[in-house]
Amino acid sequence: MLETPPLQPRLLHLPGGLRLLDERTDKIVLQLHPRKTYATIPTPEYSQVYATVARIGLPTIGVEFPTLDTLRGVAAPDWQVASPSQGFALRAERNAWSQVRTLAQREGREFDADLANRAVTYLDLAAIRLFDLSNCYSRVLIAFDHDSDARQKVGILYRDGFVTALEAAIHAFAADAASFRDLIVEAAWKLLRLGEGPVRKIERFIKYYKMDTHRIGNTLWSVAKDGWLGQFSNLRNDITHAAPIGGRGIRDCTVRAHQLGESIVPQLHYPLFGSDGKLFDDSLYADFSDDARARATMERYVSWSDGGVDALDYAWRVTDQLVALLGQVRIASAIRGEMPTITDKDVIGPVVIGRG
Repeated sequence: MLETPPLQPRLLHLPGGLRLLDERTDKIVLQLHPRKTYATIPTPEYSQVYATVARIGLPTIGVEFPTLDTLRGVAAPDWQVASPSQGFALRAERNAWSQVRTLAQREGREFDADLANRAVTYLDLAAIRLFDLSNCYSRVLIAFDHDSDARQKVGILYRDGFVTALEAAIHAFAADAASFRDLIVEAAWKLLRLGEGPVRKIERFIKYYKMDTHRIGNTLWSVAKDGWLGQFSNLRNDITHAAPIGGRGIRDCTVRAHQLGESIVPQLHYPLFGSDGKLFDDSLYADFSDDARARATMERYVSWSDGGVDALDYAWRVTDQLVALLGQVRIASAIRGEMPTITDKDVIGPVVIGRG
């Protein structure tokens, strides 16, 4: 008689550097790290953990499935990005393009195979960039918690050496997401036959696409010109060509207080945009030679930060939108795929079956 394998432990990555540990015991644990617990919650059904956490205002950015080997550092983390609304959409899209690659290689369709291979790669990179950025948030928050003076002042500006690593992770996300964006443009132009000649960059797409050629093309042009994709392109261009993310004005984190029942849970906030959608505010330069001007500038920064868009949340949502856009192109193109199959002809040498 077959036995149902035990459900795997998992570590949920939450906004602001928090973690939720589900070891399939009677409680799930909201924590900063194993020695710093904020709350315990009676364990719901396995499939209901994400909804349970969302109800307390903490959506799941992604989930790790730790094993002995990943904890030892001899295996890569088993990490899956969660979508704000579509489950594990990135993993599903990766699987779909992997199947496209398999069939295209078998049928000798070189362009489709190359495109699918790059799609799989950029989806993998997108997941890694979110994993790295989430871990940077966690490291900064752990350092904040270790600083007893800072810990007593939730809401203050905070910066340490880990914040520079966090800013580097934002740069890495922006670089790979921009390449991912251009892949979507290339895929749409070629697979949906949106126009003549090669178009592989967002700027050329905006310039040469003729509206009403295709509904997906219309959507892509609109979001690239004046929508969320245009804002992302401006971000990428600004921090790449004008000034790095931490290289203009004040760029400190704040640690916010998240109310959870009777407890206060700290969450890291790194403001990427102001409420006006601007990446930088040129007035936020502190002249520390004059105490009054410096204090006034810091107060303006705190106000700007409080209304600002958080970097981790922004990266998570942009990634989800890129994945959805790529999926729309794939579905509209009706490009085919198939699962790989292994037959006796694929087996070379003796087959040894051992215990796992």
